[in-house]
Amino acid sequence: REELSDRIVPDLGFDERMERQFDYGSRSFIVTITPELEIQVRDQEGKKLKNMPAPGKRDEQEKAALAYEEFKSMKKQMKAVVSNQKQRLEQALSAKRLWKKEDWLALFTKKPVMHPFAIGLIWGIYKEETLTDSFRYMEDGSLNTADEEEYELPKEARIGLVHPVELTKEELEAWKGQLEDYEIIQPISQLDRPVYRLEEEEKGKKSLERFEGIQMNDLSLIGKMQSLGWYTGSVQDAGCFFEFYREDRELGAELHFSGTYIAGQNE
Repeated sequence: REELSDRIVPDLGFDERMERQFDYGSRSFIVTITPELEIQVRDQEGKKLKNMPAPGKRDEQEKAALAYEEFKSMKKQMKAVVSNQKQRLEQALSAKRLWKKEDWLALFTKKPVMHPFAIGLIWGIYKEETLTDSFRYMEDGSLNTADEEEYELPKEARIGLVHPVELTKEELEAWKGQLEDYEIIQPISQLDRPVYRLEEEEKGKKSLERFEGIQMNDLSLIGKMQSLGWYTGSVQDAGCFFEFYREDRELGAELHFSGTYIAGQNE
């Protein structure tokens, strides 16, 4: 299912150079996607514009009007695609999803909307589910290590998003420093996400109780859990449920709480 979702990520009309041209007849504009996942418009001389200009009197009216509407439609579609891909990558990070080398290259270096995600995130090479190397994809198509050395993907690479819990303190700080130097803002929370480690007395236990007693609004809880890929548990009498659950490739988890109605009425 995820592989199919990868293949059908739309290109939104961008070409192999990751550009899309909008022709007004008397003038044309080139649109690209920035590393910050924003639309960048340039005129035919290469000058950056704040936005796509509305058709003017000197433009071919029918052609310009069509191009302008296509731009607005593309911009709206891109917003939806980016939002969906951010959610998918959040889930890929927490579920430790891995891509084969050729699949990763096809998705993140060839698809225009995914290209900024490749640049803004830290990636890892995994062998038997264990991180062996970490790297970053650069705007020019090269790969970098945390020490800013050039890196080459192994032939049979299995690639995934690196979770900060997998990095040493030194590695984590090196990657944070590199992103700061290049003025890269990560498209999803990766290196700065909170890391929770088991206390000595918690190791070997099947349940964690350190968060017991914390209170929050039920609607906020439902929204947050569902956005992170969790599902509501079995519905009991009067439409009430008392747990969320999530199952990934090798791990299942349940969150038990005091309960709320399926309609989410502050209980």
